Amino acid sequence: MDDPRFWDDGGGGGARYNGRRERKREQEMQMSLLGASAEGAGSEGGGEGSGSGEEERSETRLLWELGWPLLIARVADEVSWLSIYAFWGQMGSAVSGAGYDAYTGMQFTLVFIFGAQQALYTMVPQATGAGNTTQVGALLQLVLFWTTVVLGVPTALSWAFMGDLMLHFNMLADAPSDCGVSVGNGTNATAEAAQDLADMYHEADLIESYGQVSVLYLLPYVWVVGLTTWLESVEEVQEAETIAALGSLLKAGLSWVFMFKHDHLPGFLQGYELNGFAYASTVGYSVQLGLLLYIVFHLRRHHAQYWRGWCAQRLLLGC
Repeated sequence: MDDPRFWDDGGGGGARYNGRRERKREQEMQMSLLGASAEGAGSEGGGEGSGSGEEERSETRLLWELGWPLLIARVADEVSWLSIYAFWGQMGSAVSGAGYDAYTGMQFTLVFIFGAQQALYTMVPQATGAGNTTQVGALLQLVLFWTTVVLGVPTALSWAFMGDLMLHFNMLADAPSDCGVSVGNGTNATAEAAQDLADMYHEADLIESYGQVSVLYLLPYVWVVGLTTWLESVEEVQEAETIAALGSLLKAGLSWVFMFKHDHLPGFLQGYELNGFAYASTVGYSVQLGLLLYIVFHLRRHHAQYWRGWCAQRLLLGC
């Protein structure tokens, strides 16, 4: 036979030798195949590890891209408020006390507005993930309508009468313990109680005046917070938070001008004590609103993607 495995020298040794050689060759081929397979698995594992590392680095970059604008805006806001508190302190204990009490009362009245705006953080990403662009725009319409009209009007009224409300509910820091004494005839009132009562009414007047001027910035403030929250929800964080940081610093600078340099301003802009901060907030939030609307309608043209026109049903129910 021509097969070399069956060549024999007469003793059968050639066939056995050739058989062993063939088996050895088959074993070497199997080992080489196993080695190649292990090598391929190793390279695949290395590729998978490399891909995982690249994915982690990409997520880290995304985290920083979203995080640093928020950090800068937060720092700017804290610096702004520290500056304003310092300005109030420089104007005396009556102004600083009225400022703290007014801020506390006004923040309390904004609870429902804040709640409606915070809902955008949950509802807008859900609509975006579902690919429902119409719902993304409708949610913004819904929140702006409710926070401006349904909740904004009673909030504005509470701000306008904040001093009277805090006086009626005995919420002022300088309220004396014996407010019910008769100061007019002085029969049971001490000089100290009379002074405390006068200070309380003076603080209420400061809060009342500040609240009435603050109504000027309520509308731009509500829209600024609503648009900022919505832009963050559609991942436009850098622009929104950069504008927020600039707005905070602008309000602090203008507060200093309106509080301490108002003699050089026109009469209708002359801030008096707390009112200087209200004037500054009106200008600051108006500038912020203008920049945010520029981003939404001109720079990013979000209205082309999310706007489907006004709808009364959406405004009331958000559907």
